[in-house]
Amino acid sequence: MKALNTLALGTSLAITTLFASQAQADEGWEVKVTPYLWATRMHGSTQIKDLPEAQLDMSFSDILHTLDAGFMGAMEFQHGRWGILLDSMYMKTSDSVSVAGPRGAARADADMTVRQTMLSSALAYRWLDQAATSDAFVGVRYTRIRESLDLDARVFGATAELDHDQTVDWTEPFIGVRGSLPVTGQLALVASADVGGFGMGSDLTTQAQLGLSYALNERFTADFGVRYMKVDYDKGDFVYDMENEGPYLGMSYHF
Repeated sequence: MKALNTLALGTSLAITTLFASQAQADEGWEVKVTPYLWATRMHGSTQIKDLPEAQLDMSFSDILHTLDAGFMGAMEFQHGRWGILLDSMYMKTSDSVSVAGPRGAARADADMTVRQTMLSSALAYRWLDQAATSDAFVGVRYTRIRESLDLDARVFGATAELDHDQTVDWTEPFIGVRGSLPVTGQLALVASADVGGFGMGSDLTTQAQLGLSYALNERFTADFGVRYMKVDYDKGDFVYDMENEGPYLGMSYHF
């Protein structure tokens, strides 16, 4: 599995470097860079080894309260009908919980840290290229989740500690379609959907996005809408069945 991950990421990096270098030398290339914020709500369940299954339901404000670091960004390289699509997300959250029994006879303190990384690259073909456009794409997505749990329990003076750290990663294929429909000279309706995994990474990963893109000028566009993603992973000692949904806001620079 590690070899597959390394091969997929190395291939993606090589393709990206090739297209990026050609984009600088060829005036026919169009490049778009988009940092964005996804105000997601996260809900679902996760389980580490023999520990009980944990139910999770966090609003964006909850996530923001526990967020230690994060980054979200996308890039596109377009030449004629062909293009390369890149997307990256990283988020580190941590939280602490303390529970005390009556009169201090028992107490439990738990600290949990979760680091999530998702990187994707895809090759796109523009099968509809008129006022409205539509692309079909196929790609690979790399996901890495690291969960750390520190538990300290004390009962009538006796103490027990549990330190657990587990990292799970996988690489999987995905296919999808996206489109853009102009509403006015500056405003366009945009949508995309993809599905992946198929048991080769996750059991199934689905994603959908619907929004608007507003051209501020010839270089900048403001992007906003809603995005949904569901990841269903159940292999070995790790279960991760999670849904993310919420509005997004981005600013794209075209050159």
